[in-house]
Amino acid sequence: MMKRGARVPFVALGLLAACSSSDLTPTSSSSTGFPGASASSSGGAAASTSGSGGAAASTSGSGGANASASSSGGAPDFNYDPSGAGGSGGSCATTEIVGKKAPVDIVFAVDTSSSMSAEIAQVKANINGSFADVLGQGALDYRLVMLATKGTDSLAVCVAPPLGGPNCGSNLPLYRMVPQTVGSTNALSLLLSTYDSENPQHSWSGFLRKEATKTFIVVTDDDSAMSASAFDTALLAKAPVGMFGDANQRKYVFYGIIGIDKNNPAQKCATAFKNGLVYQSLVALTKGSQFSECEADYGPIFKAIADNVVSKLSCEYSLPKNDPNGQAIDAEKVSVKLVDGMNFKTTFPRVDDASKCAGEGWYYEDNLAPSKILLCPAACSKVQVAEGAQVTVDVGCLQG
Repeated sequence: MMKRGARVPFVALGLLAACSSSDLTPTSSSSTGFPGASASSSGGAAASTSGSGGAAASTSGSGGANASASSSGGAPDFNYDPSGAGGSGGSCATTEIVGKKAPVDIVFAVDTSSSMSAEIAQVKANINGSFADVLGQGALDYRLVMLATKGTDSLAVCVAPPLGGPNCGSNLPLYRMVPQTVGSTNALSLLLSTYDSENPQHSWSGFLRKEATKTFIVVTDDDSAMSASAFDTALLAKAPVGMFGDANQRKYVFYGIIGIDKNNPAQKCATAFKNGLVYQSLVALTKGSQFSECEADYGPIFKAIADNVVSKLSCEYSLPKNDPNGQAIDAEKVSVKLVDGMNFKTTFPRVDDASKCAGEGWYYEDNLAPSKILLCPAACSKVQVAEGAQVTVDVGCLQG
């Protein structure tokens, strides 16, 4: 879990786009099927920290690009250097792109029934300072949706600026207020029905981005009338196809601030009606986290969730389809490196998928349609603790 105020690595995508296939030099130990990788596709090989040229990492030189992350939404920002650094000219000359972490869309559903006044007060008190501020310090490209009764009384939610807008309203494109009363047991069904509602006040499907990871946070002292499996099945079926992933690779994570005893989730806490077994199932299914709604101060809870989101997305990077010249990027000619504060470079090997992460490495979220690079846990941990580090991704363009 990343500490608040810690340095967060950013990603610089350097497009090494040669003009002919002979100009593309593989790493010193490239693997079959993965041009430019530095280990076999079975994973577990140690990352390379030296090399004599090509795409292999080097422990000398200036290393890395002077990149900065953008806080605006959408596709990666581009900082195009037409002069390149070693290209041989033509339509596939060397270029350099400045990129950023993968985006995240966060959806809250807050139970605004009559027993929830203390919990609602804590949501309002902490969503800016303990949540949005931490996301901002993590340089995340995020959006937030709030499903709750809108208003300033004790059983309504009003998110103040800078996250919220005037009069408890939206602050687009960062924050979308959905004025929907959430009862004790219907949070999940309302998340499904409002997503693509014909009522424009309630619909929030157009606010989400398909490429973004989705994070759901439900705050309640009760349980859901809808089962976890029914919610998961219905959510994964929502249009467009793949918005929330599929049963083999979900693109959403669930967090619950629910009625559990913090020391024993099998029991409910003092002021709760139920311990939220359905929500606990969704947390387990998506590898999220759960917290007790009976806590007097939600500041540490909101910060823990925000830190968790930042930590996960510090190891996910967007891969654009084209370079600034419009040349299609060849996803099979990619090399991922960590450049630390001393300009030492470590090349992470590519592996097939998460199951092959036996050591430091990386993989595509979707090998058939690669748009996001994910670091294996060991590589992720190395990036997170490296002072002044940046991740560089060298790629080649497709040859026409």
